[in-house]
Amino acid sequence: MPVIALSYAALAWSSLSALRAGEAPKRFWLAITAASTLLLAAYAYQTVAGYVFSTVGFSTVMANLMTTLSDISLCAFVAGIVLLLLAFAMGLPDVPAESAEVAASPESPLA
Repeated sequence: MPVIALSYAALAWSSLSALRAGEAPKRFWLAITAASTLLLAAYAYQTVAGYVFSTVGFSTVMANLMTTLSDISLCAFVAGIVLLLLAFAMGLPDVPAESAEVAASPESPLA
């Protein structure tokens, strides 16, 4: 389970770094940053709420609160997935020309 949280956090951090560095296209990086942040927040809430509400015990008020907050968390998770799909539908960033030349050169270790 910690691997899921770490992967969401790594995606959010790296896409935020690309956005702050001014990488093109900015809409792609903005959508990826927003989506991964929503996914991380929804996952963190579900994890914490599972521990908290399991120790509190059953009451009508807590059951209603848990249902409402779980619905909000589910909406955040769905919005994050939709934003990821929209970001990748916009297209991945282009490979810069100098990177393509390096990858195609015969002395490159990537060739």
